[in-house]
Amino acid sequence: MGARIFQENYKGKKIYIHDFHGMSGEELLRDIPLLAKETLSKTDKAQLIVFDVTDGKASPKAVLAFKKAAADIRPVTKKAAIIGVTSLQKILLNSVNLISSLGAKPFDSMQEAKDWLIRE
Repeated sequence: MGARIFQENYKGKKIYIHDFHGMSGEELLRDIPLLAKETLSKTDKAQLIVFDVTDGKASPKAVLAFKKAAADIRPVTKKAAIIGVTSLQKILLNSVNLISSLGAKPFDSMQEAKDWLIRE
């Protein structure tokens, strides 16, 4: 099916879910730039975003693509959360955050991520 973005209204706030669930390798390389472009096309300039990478496997090239995409969407992102990262992937997330200044925070569940996003 591929990655997709969908919008959810959660406790009166608009949250964008970037769904990369179960994706790896070439799928990620194909879809990461497309979702970044779609994010930039939205009229919202202070987006709340959850990245769902549950059961995914990022290659070194995919991590580089995430770094570039994160830097590209940073100007339109108010807060970002990520779910589905393992211990090793948290190290890669630190690298993405360092390069992009996105500051995506890892969470164990979608509920925790959304609750954190809507806190001012």
